Amino acid sequence: MSEIENNQVLHMLDGPLSLWNSEQESGLSGYLEFLQSNDYKQLPYVDINACMVADLFTSKRKSLEIGDPTDISNLSTLLPYCDYILTDRDQMKRIKRLNLDKKYNTKVFALSNINDLFSDLEKIE
Repeated sequence: MSEIENNQVLHMLDGPLSLWNSEQESGLSGYLEFLQSNDYKQLPYVDINACMVADLFTSKRKSLEIGDPTDISNLSTLLPYCDYILTDRDQMKRIKRLNLDKKYNTKVFALSNINDLFSDLEKIE
């Protein structure tokens, strides 16, 4: 893992860990127990992020793109709460391959099928 990727992983853990330590008396062991709980795994952000990161790391691509961690974080945040999402083709394919669009009832588009997005939006009254 490169230094940039390592820093991105540490940044992803820093926020939740800081919040946990400031509000919980059980400290790190309580935080780790929470991370292993079903409650944590069922959070939409965690579910989407874990699926997409696992797919990215097991894909045939030789390296991460510089924007992948940001794309995955943003999509993990937005996917459960948006009816429509416009993203890049690789992320759209990943979401559809993992059936996350169906699980969270979100239509996902890229520039390659943006006319389909416009057609869907025109149907909204």
